[in-house]
Amino acid sequence: MAKDPEVAIVGAGAAGLAAARTLIDAGLSVHVLEAKNRIGGRAYTESESVGIAWDHGAHWLHDQGRNFFTTFASAQNIPLEPVSENRWLWTGQDWASDFEKRDYDAYCDLVFDRIQRLGLDPQDKPVSDAQPPHFRYRTMFDSWYAALSGMEPDESSVHDDYRYSEDTGNARVLCGYGQLLAEYASGVPVTLSTPVQAIDWSANGVALETSDGTVKASAAIVTVSNNVLACDAIRFSPSIPVPYREAFEKIPLGGAEKIAIAFDKDVLGLSDAHLFFFHSTPKIARFQIRPFGENIAIAFIAGRFAREIANEGTDAMASFALSQLVDVFGADIRKSVTRVRPTDWCVDPYIGGGYSTARPGYADMRCILSEPIAERLYFAGEAHAIDAFGTVHGAYRSGVATAKRVAGQLHLELIGSL
Repeated sequence: MAKDPEVAIVGAGAAGLAAARTLIDAGLSVHVLEAKNRIGGRAYTESESVGIAWDHGAHWLHDQGRNFFTTFASAQNIPLEPVSENRWLWTGQDWASDFEKRDYDAYCDLVFDRIQRLGLDPQDKPVSDAQPPHFRYRTMFDSWYAALSGMEPDESSVHDDYRYSEDTGNARVLCGYGQLLAEYASGVPVTLSTPVQAIDWSANGVALETSDGTVKASAAIVTVSNNVLACDAIRFSPSIPVPYREAFEKIPLGGAEKIAIAFDKDVLGLSDAHLFFFHSTPKIARFQIRPFGENIAIAFIAGRFAREIANEGTDAMASFALSQLVDVFGADIRKSVTRVRPTDWCVDPYIGGGYSTARPGYADMRCILSEPIAERLYFAGEAHAIDAFGTVHGAYRSGVATAKRVAGQLHLELIGSL
């Protein structure tokens, strides 16, 4: 391991990689320490598990008009694809009519309009306060909102939602968003399988205790998730000030899991489609059916149910997802299943969930996360992006902004020592 860089970075996700590249461009030496045996954080593409490349985490390139990775993909000649608008809604007996889909969409539009009005209220309330009662659509909206934000409306801040930037549209990366991030990481000095166990910031500079020895640096940028920080997986000496600890706890990662189901042929009869359900229970999945025309279905489970079933284990996740497809397409599809691979974001000790959501009353704490401690201990990540939280490009922006602040501080100290 390279010793004693000017800046040590904890975590090789989008924020850590962006910070590293920005600091290198500023002429500073950096080293990235990653606990997992791969880079990318919650953006991870692989094909070995089911024989087809798929994104375990981030999949959509959000806000493509202002997303750095749109430009990066173009520069690398990596094609982007439009997000499919092909939606199928299963009623329990048959496909929903266009009228039924429009009726449900109208309810969702009404809720988001009410969120915008509530967002102007000085008091930060739960998103659920924006939901009018409905015998069917309220529960459906709950599960959809959990898929968007990681937590159900009753646990999510309306101010948080209100501040999220208006999106300029979404795109998909044919090679996978995780693979695109891996291309971006080329040349960044990263040491894998090296968890940081403790950070001492009691004196000038910082000392990071790792599984492979101690690294000293003038400053550290910590980009691990709030859930990891909240559970004290990294010991800080002195302890982190109380406002930061409260921010870690009040802006946690919500639950999000995927289950990829590969088939030996097209047995679903749909292509590049989104499948969702009329339902009255939170125990539900949404599906991408044959994205890019591949013989694969990818279930997405979110919110409290994601955490519940993740704790039951991968067999329970696989069984549930396949049973949802069987309810629609019939039991014969089981004969064509070749492989099934669930994710484990909620139980992964180095991640702890999907993406950040502020609890009601605590949206302003995202601002605390971006403040350094003693100008040598910094934090970065998607949870810091007030108008782009929960996204890869939000994590990227946070990493860049934090790195520029670190570079400015270190250059000032260098000038002061001359």
